Amino acid sequence: MKFQLAFRFDVSMNASFVISRVTGSPYHVAMLFDDECIEAVAGAGVRSIGRAERLEVGDWKIRTVNATPDGVAAAYAFARSQIGKRYDYPGVLYAWALGRIAGEGFAWWWYCSKIAARCVIISGAYSARHRAAYFTPARLFRIFPE
Repeated sequence: MKFQLAFRFDVSMNASFVISRVTGSPYHVAMLFDDECIEAVAGAGVRSIGRAERLEVGDWKIRTVNATPDGVAAAYAFARSQIGKRYDYPGVLYAWALGRIAGEGFAWWWYCSKIAARCVIISGAYSARHRAAYFTPARLFRIFPE
């Protein structure tokens, strides 16, 4: 199984515009496991959607997460176990209003880069000295250059 991160750069005048002002560009990151996309989305929480369906609209850049097969399997199992969990509005708003990363009070609510970073860390592909809430889509994008 392949583990990739898909970073979205285009924005429209809706919630993505507000989120992009908070996190910078790219404004969204989704996890790709072969033909499945798992992501945290405002209004839906953590969901699974087909890769092709998710990537057909928007300006996306794909980066491969170089992890062992066991690491990828662990990241995938964790991501799947989070499907249906809530979107972390307080975490995003806290960062926007105060310019700080939210504490662990909302540890099991997710925004896109928080769950993606947690899965990258679980996979063993990146040793973070920060908790997953530290990562924005832009910070993750800088970790995985072409």
